[in-house]
Amino acid sequence: MAQEVLLKDGRMVRLRPATQLDAAALICAVDSVAREITYFLRSRFDRTVEEERVLIARARKDGNLIVVALLDEHLVGWATLRRGRREFLGHTLGL
Repeated sequence: MAQEVLLKDGRMVRLRPATQLDAAALICAVDSVAREITYFLRSRFDRTVEEERVLIARARKDGNLIVVALLDEHLVGWATLRRGRREFLGHTLGL
């Protein structure tokens, strides 16, 4: 279920659900943002590829969604959408 989005500068970004094959690229992207120190509470992201693969698989199993953004087939962004945990919120998603 990939979706292409046209950026303001004319480039196309492809959005799609993350797969276990994205684990290494996700780690690099998250670590890059973590090292900026502005957005994360820690300055490094040192998860292993296997740990990330497990989390990607678990997200799907739990009804959550990790979306990756690809520009020229390079991962340039991601979003994790988590399903509401309480029964009356099960139809909602939060970041």
